[in-house]
Amino acid sequence: MHLLTTEGTELRDLENKIKVWYIGKNWRETPISRGIKSDFWLPLFASFFAVKSLYKLIRLRLQGEKFDVISVHCALEGFILWIFKWIIRTPHLFVFEGYTDVEARIGKHSDTQIAISNTIAKKCQNKYGFLPIVIPVGIDVKRFSPNGKKISLDYPKDHKLVLGVGRLSQQKKFDVLINAAKILSKEAIQLQFIIVGDGSEKKNLQLLINKLDLTSKVSLVGRVSDEELSMYYRSSDFFVNTEVNGGDQFWIVVIEAMSSGLPVIITSRHGPPEVVGDAAIWVHPDNPELLAKKILEVASNDNLSNDLSTKSLDWSGRFNWSNLIIEYEKAYLQTIKVKKE
Repeated sequence: MHLLTTEGTELRDLENKIKVWYIGKNWRETPISRGIKSDFWLPLFASFFAVKSLYKLIRLRLQGEKFDVISVHCALEGFILWIFKWIIRTPHLFVFEGYTDVEARIGKHSDTQIAISNTIAKKCQNKYGFLPIVIPVGIDVKRFSPNGKKISLDYPKDHKLVLGVGRLSQQKKFDVLINAAKILSKEAIQLQFIIVGDGSEKKNLQLLINKLDLTSKVSLVGRVSDEELSMYYRSSDFFVNTEVNGGDQFWIVVIEAMSSGLPVIITSRHGPPEVVGDAAIWVHPDNPELLAKKILEVASNDNLSNDLSTKSLDWSGRFNWSNLIIEYEKAYLQTIKVKKE
């Protein structure tokens, strides 16, 4: 297996198992360059990455490196492979990790398509006439488990911990969770809120915490290691996800929390998305008062909390990478077989 990606340290531990080819970062490019709102230069960075990737693939081809199949996960790389596949001459598979019309138009021309949800697959079929194979994203259920080390937190034993995890961007709507924390600070039950992650909204969120006088109740701990993340899940009592989901995204952090045995509260416009089924409590988005009410309801009811914890563990089992990876392997092998025929 070969992996072509932006330079960084995240994959260092895997370099003895797989071949990693790095594409150099651009000047001013940061890990939070994930959207135009957070980084105006993102389209230019993405274009540079695509061109550099194409150049790298052609060079590797000329040097004798041959690939059976290439997997791409976003529109730009898919477009490059579609246009220049006569040069690369390698079948490629497009994985829809979310949905946009641009991705659907480009992904249609790949040799195989995979969607991580039925919602995405149906949109591709209804709008562009092709139906991707549906295989969700998986998690390591051994790492994300109720059993294992916990993080050392300096809170009284009678305090319950509410956890949020994600990139600190406007899309994640952590301000809604912070406003709910303000409402709950007036209740008798003692709740502590921890938000794990980094991003362009960190300064604004900290200003909001200061403004609402919540520095003793809400903590932004920043980005943590993979090992520490699993420890934060185990150390928490509840998990809250405030990002609004229309079914086009896969909430990997929610599944990680469920696999860790946490009761989960999510926000969505049209009911629980398929990624959580009926295993989580659903709240209408952008409503701190209602969110606070649901958090208090779970925190005050041990039977409800235990029931949600059981549902989380049962539900998360279907996202075990050990099982899903077999389905992905079948899709890749089928892509190679069809291309050869």
